[in-house]
Amino acid sequence: MKPHQNFQLLCTAYRSDQFPYLREKPVLFLGRSNVGKSSLLNTLGGSSKAKVSKQPGKTRSINFYRYGKKLCLVDLPGYGYAKRSQTERQSWGELVGSYMETLKGGTLAFLLMDCLRNLEEEEKILLAGLWDRGVQSEILFTKADRMNQAERQARKRAIEEQWQAEGWESVLSCHFISVKSGEGLKELSQILSRYEKEKDLPTSKYD
Repeated sequence: MKPHQNFQLLCTAYRSDQFPYLREKPVLFLGRSNVGKSSLLNTLGGSSKAKVSKQPGKTRSINFYRYGKKLCLVDLPGYGYAKRSQTERQSWGELVGSYMETLKGGTLAFLLMDCLRNLEEEEKILLAGLWDRGVQSEILFTKADRMNQAERQARKRAIEEQWQAEGWESVLSCHFISVKSGEGLKELSQILSRYEKEKDLPTSKYD
């Protein structure tokens, strides 16, 4: 997969009043701290503009990156790091919640998960909130090079069963990716390309 030539940081928001008006279509990237969001974004963009923190849970802002002419990749702060204080975790929830309220139906979101983890309460809450807003949500299992094909199929079935047990009738699409091996990145690029070409452009605007 060739990295996109037009990849640049548009805005960093620490508060809801700093959310930008986007003419580009937003694509959300969510996940636990240290799941590999920044590394994935840098691979897609062929740069190091997305900072890869050595300290999990350090990022406390929402970062907006232009990707091509019509897309904006939105990097939300990681969650679930135990050493963050209750106040910091609450602040993260309020910032992400405020941004999610600006989303329009049809927006695309990727929830990154370590391929060895199951859906936990944070992921269930995020996915439910996204689906309630009509956001198209898909799971990206990271570090997929650690699993063989049989293990991947078993993991996918387990997640689908968890999802169905929650009572959701919507289909949950799952993909396996590895920044290390490059696996799945071409498929991800194709998903972004199809989304970019859709006629109805959802906008993200803080009112």
